[in-house]
Amino acid sequence: MLRINRIIKDSKVNGPGTRYTIWLQGCSIHCDGCSNTDTWNPEKGYSLTIKELVEDIQRQKIDGITLTGGEPLDQFPKVIDFLKQVFPSYNILLTSGYTLEKIKKDFPETLQYVDILVDGPFIIEQLDTTATWRGSTNQNINYLTERSKQFINYKPKFRTEIKIDKKTGETIVTGFSIPEILKERKHVNLF
Repeated sequence: MLRINRIIKDSKVNGPGTRYTIWLQGCSIHCDGCSNTDTWNPEKGYSLTIKELVEDIQRQKIDGITLTGGEPLDQFPKVIDFLKQVFPSYNILLTSGYTLEKIKKDFPETLQYVDILVDGPFIIEQLDTTATWRGSTNQNINYLTERSKQFINYKPKFRTEIKIDKKTGETIVTGFSIPEILKERKHVNLF
C-alpha cells in the first residue's frame, strides 16, 4: 500500500505533457516555506494498493507519471515496487528533497526507474518562480535516461494550473511556479 495525499490524473504543469501526478503522504524533511505541509504527516491521506494505482493509471490518456509529495523516498520499498511496474511504459519524473548524492548512497535502485529527477530540498530564500519543475534555484533537474533527453529544452505552456475537485469542490492550485499572492494559502491549497 502506498500512502497518498492527492492525485491529479491529467496535470499539464507537473512535468512534460499530460501527467498522472501523485503526491505521496509523509515527509521527514520539512523544508521551511513548503507549500505542501499537509503532506508531511505520514498518518494522514489515504492508502492505495500498487495494483489499484497501476490499473487506474492504465485507464488514463497520459504522457507520463510524476511522483512528488511529501517525500516519495520516505516510502522507498513501496515506491520501488510501483516504479518497477510503470517505468517500462511511462516516463517518470520524481521530485525529492534529498540530493542526488544521498539518493545514490541510500536509494540507488531508484535511479534505474526514473527518467527525470528533481533533487534537493526547497529553500525559500532561493525561491524561483520562473523555473521549470523546481521551486528553488538550488534544486537540480537531472535527465537520467535517453528518453528523458528530449525534454532538456522543454518549455511548458503553463506553469500553474487550477483544478476543482469534483467530489469536494475544493480548489487546488498546482505547479512549480505558484504566484506569490497564492502562497498566503488563505483560500486555496497548494499542491
